[in-house]
Amino acid sequence: MRNFIDSVLSDAYGEDWFDDRSHFTDEKIKKIRGRQKSEQKLEGITFPEDRVIYYSDFRDLKDIVENNWNEFEPAFKDLDRFLIFWQALANLRNPDAHHRELLPHQIKLVEGISGEIRNLIVRYKNMKESINPDDYFPVIETIRDNYGQTYDSEGISGKITLDHGDSLTIVVNASDPEEEDILYRFSGMDNISDKWTQNNVLETTADDAGNIYLRVSIKSKRDYHREGIFDDTALLSYFVTPPKD
Repeated sequence: MRNFIDSVLSDAYGEDWFDDRSHFTDEKIKKIRGRQKSEQKLEGITFPEDRVIYYSDFRDLKDIVENNWNEFEPAFKDLDRFLIFWQALANLRNPDAHHRELLPHQIKLVEGISGEIRNLIVRYKNMKESINPDDYFPVIETIRDNYGQTYDSEGISGKITLDHGDSLTIVVNASDPEEEDILYRFSGMDNISDKWTQNNVLETTADDAGNIYLRVSIKSKRDYHREGIFDDTALLSYFVTPPKD
């Protein structure tokens, strides 16, 4: 959602939209930017996120959308409906609720609301790309590894250097306009299977050496795909040092 908001408002007002278009008070903007500076100074963060919206609170996202509704109406259609959805999600993210597990019906509510929002975003992106709305293809939204490397609509965040034998975890977020199951495939490393599965998480070790290009592909279970045998794909780049004698 943060990535989508930033993309829409950057297209409309430029990359420095936050201070003017968030419509937050100067005090609140200063607080959010202070949080950004503090986190970027933390050790161990290889590629700190430089977009200020990533340091805003969950409830702030609702306010940004509402304050810029003209830009988001083509995607979300109905403001009242969006506000009800977001408030329901916010209530389940209440800090007091973090000390307990969600009940089964609450999990289904979160899945339903988030699925509907993601579906609206995918349909909007398809229309922006001049794709026939009757076409239906899943898309990769984000990919993140355990070292901070990310892939999203802006591309890849950088190249990571790993030592031979380092653990590597890849998490893929993808969505399908038809809300059907998505298949995932990871390839490019000798020690991983390149079979299609419904598992969106890869856990492996860096057993190769040199430049490694790990490809993530997704597809629906339907007969037709955007690119022949898959619907969307992305590359993550690594350099793995040779094993020490």
